[in-house]
Amino acid sequence: MKYKYFYLYQVADIVFTSSCRAIGMLLAWVMIQHYQLKVELGWFISTSWLLQVATLILMGLFSERIKKISFPIFCSAASFLCLTTMEFSKHMEPFKLGIIYVATSVLSIAIQPIGTSIIPIIYNEKNTERAFRIRGFVNSINTILGAALSGFVINEFTAEQTIRIIIASIGISFLTFCFIKTNEISIKNTHGNKSSAAIHALAKNKVERILVTVSAISNFILTPTLMYITPILIIDRYGYTALEVGLSETMFGIGMFLGSVVFCTKLNKVFGVRSTTVASVLTIGLSLLLILFSDNIHVLLIGLLFSGSGVVIYNINTTKIRCSATPPGLRGSFESIFLAICIIPIPAGIAISTLLVNSGNLEISLALFSILILFSALAIWLSKDFKFMTELDNNNLDSHYAKLYPSGYST
Repeated sequence: MKYKYFYLYQVADIVFTSSCRAIGMLLAWVMIQHYQLKVELGWFISTSWLLQVATLILMGLFSERIKKISFPIFCSAASFLCLTTMEFSKHMEPFKLGIIYVATSVLSIAIQPIGTSIIPIIYNEKNTERAFRIRGFVNSINTILGAALSGFVINEFTAEQTIRIIIASIGISFLTFCFIKTNEISIKNTHGNKSSAAIHALAKNKVERILVTVSAISNFILTPTLMYITPILIIDRYGYTALEVGLSETMFGIGMFLGSVVFCTKLNKVFGVRSTTVASVLTIGLSLLLILFSDNIHVLLIGLLFSGSGVVIYNINTTKIRCSATPPGLRGSFESIFLAICIIPIPAGIAISTLLVNSGNLEISLALFSILILFSALAIWLSKDFKFMTELDNNNLDSHYAKLYPSGYST
């Protein structure tokens, strides 16, 4: 098979990341439904994202110096060992599960820059758009399976049995990573401080400065809404169960699936990458407003569906430009730094959401940040450099940032 290791990596990524997402949803269910620890849940999620930011910054320091497949193997093995400690507990201890959630979420985020930055190297075609659409599909499957493992499965099994299912799935991902030949996806080590070079490049890159700002604003409200606010709305306000919590995240995942497989390519062909990307940001902002002000679970699910589509279309279009236009030796570090900046606001977003849940002023306060997302779409539309980058073909796009911003990529 021509792209055997590329596809094998995607399978392992799906199984591992989905399993780690399932731990988070299981924690939300246990702490909200069984223990009424909504505020404590918020602090666990905030801590998790704060550590994820630190992890991505560290990946920016060392991502070009490690053998790429070794890290996913280590992360999946460490997650497997963390979860097996739950087998020594007689009862489901929420705080122990929270600590394991924090640890596994950090391990799962650590492999994300690797899976994206190596695409131009392991996918042996000049046209990498299909590969990035596959990565968007992988992200949507991660969301759907994570919801299924902890939303649907928890209705058929106990929390303890669900943990065992997750342990088995992470073990499968570990074995799958082990079967990937390292020489197929390794990137040559280069000398120099790559993290400093990546930060310098980002500071000089007008296009990526705008894109990372939009992503950061979106994450500030989208992640708390999906991981924290939505479960509270469904369980406390609407009186539903884990099945509906799982369904809510599944709808977001289905939106991502439709966006990556159906909508992205067609919309790009009809309206162009620039217009489609701007429209995807507008969709995210409008969908979040719909979610926050809805008094009906069905409207909430529709909002999640459209927001998932908007997120994945934005990610596919911008990631292709970023990873193709960045010089090969800087791709891993640049992606790590980019992702770190994108998720820096998430801990603050969840912490603020936790305080707002306690105060009862949640919807109106977060709606103001949703409006910022709508205005950020205008910034993308007005960027002349972004318009220029979307008009380049695959040959001219390769490493083009070094030509467009020579002062940012000079060595």
